[in-house]
Amino acid sequence: MVAAYSLDKQFATLLGRPPFIAAQYCDMEVPLDLSWTEIIGAPEVRQAALQKLDENGWKVNRTSSDDDPFGRTDLLVFETREKVLALSLSPRLDGLSDKA
Repeated sequence: MVAAYSLDKQFATLLGRPPFIAAQYCDMEVPLDLSWTEIIGAPEVRQAALQKLDENGWKVNRTSSDDDPFGRTDLLVFETREKVLALSLSPRLDGLSDKA
């Protein structure tokens, strides 16, 4: 869902059109900072990986061999991009600075 949501925002930005997928109608949680190997691995691998996360779901000690948390950062970035698109595509300019 995060991939589809992110791609939708990229197309909307590129084409200058409203996005098709609105966050207000999606029940998306920010994914944890886990690699695919940790997610689908044996229960003890997954449990060990979960122990290495902070209270916000980020890895405490990231190493260069860790996968980049694309889904996690994409969702956070593209939620903001959707808000910017809503402001920039709005035909109403009154109170724009207050909304921003």
